[in-house]
Amino acid sequence: MENLHLRIFQQQLRDQCQFFWLGVQSLEIGHKKNDHVQVWYGVQNILTAGANISKMLWGSKGRRADARRRLRESVEVSDDSPLRDVTMRNHYEHMDERIDRWWDSSEPKSMSTRTLDQEVFLA
Repeated sequence: MENLHLRIFQQQLRDQCQFFWLGVQSLEIGHKKNDHVQVWYGVQNILTAGANISKMLWGSKGRRADARRRLRESVEVSDDSPLRDVTMRNHYEHMDERIDRWWDSSEPKSMSTRTLDQEVFLA
């Protein structure tokens, strides 16, 4: 990876990290105000920015992992970083498929959305 290429990725990583932390702040503010919409807005931004960070560090589906090694080293992110796992973000991004799967396989048809347990909330 050439130096300019590396710098461009580093700048984009910085931006995505800022978006990630803005999502965390939104989640925390929403929690304090008991505003479930703001909490889930924060969660969505955390997942999206986290996935974008992962894609920059390893490529989509990990296809560019070797080519992005210099980038990971430059920002001190190891291959076993939790940032690499995008499973939760994928579930969130493909919620339409998850809803259809639930609908086709669940009886009775009942669900709860945007639910937060105030006693165990991780903020």
